[in-house]
Amino acid sequence: MVTSPGNLTRIRRVVPNVPNLSTNLPAAIERKLDAGAALAISISGGKDSQAMALALVALHRERGWKGEVFAIHADLGRIEWPESAAHVERIAELAGIELVVVRRKDGRDMLDHWRARGDRMRSQGKQARPWSDSKNRFCTSDMKRDPIDAYLRRFTNVVCAVGIRAQESAGRAKQPEWATRRIDNSVRSALTWHPILAWTITDVLAQCGHSWWDMRQRQLAYADGRTAQALDGWALHPAYVYGNDRLSCQFCVLGSLNDLRNGAQHRPELLAELVGMEREYGFTFKTDRSLASLAQAA
Repeated sequence: MVTSPGNLTRIRRVVPNVPNLSTNLPAAIERKLDAGAALAISISGGKDSQAMALALVALHRERGWKGEVFAIHADLGRIEWPESAAHVERIAELAGIELVVVRRKDGRDMLDHWRARGDRMRSQGKQARPWSDSKNRFCTSDMKRDPIDAYLRRFTNVVCAVGIRAQESAGRAKQPEWATRRIDNSVRSALTWHPILAWTITDVLAQCGHSWWDMRQRQLAYADGRTAQALDGWALHPAYVYGNDRLSCQFCVLGSLNDLRNGAQHRPELLAELVGMEREYGFTFKTDRSLASLAQAA
């Protein structure tokens, strides 16, 4: 599924077997897919959605399901890592399925959306953050969920797989294996499925042909300036080799300090634009931290 990592072949370790999704297939999901439901695999470009896509396509073929199967990606525009667009295409290519890319109908990307919100709040005389945050995740609702649901409405029977894992956070650990999607109604059956909810990070990396140890060696090689060697044969998004803990937007309002610093290092021009927006609207990017502090430390 992936190529050998060239000069890093000697430091690769054998990865363990990954869980078999077929053994824990929820009955409700199985009935839908047996009945010919379309399977939409939501991919962000991160390791979890990549592992899920590869595992689900294999399961789809193993079970002989007749419904359409495809990957779907919500493009947030300039705030994403520049490599993300090409990487989601590569995931779909590796899985052997079509990739559908969706965006907001009005054409605005995430930066446009933040600016529009900031301008609107200011024109109304309101002191409100233009940015998304943990309580107002319109980056998820307006930029991802809504465009994806708009596309899924063309199906009368659809299952949308989302690659969240319980190990990631307490909130995600409380998520069900599956749920009725909000576009479900009397003429359309639409479910959300979390097929890798019980997977560990080791399972995810193994599904993609890598391991923690392998990833760490590549990060060290990259930090040492051996970029080509670090990325040779790497099947996941390059941001992990650059040092990211997770893959989201290059600057994420919920991102760790490590990932924000990494984004700042790799894209100083975007950092400068966001710092300018902090000054313009009077609110820090994160509720507890200004991106200006990263710019000063750079």
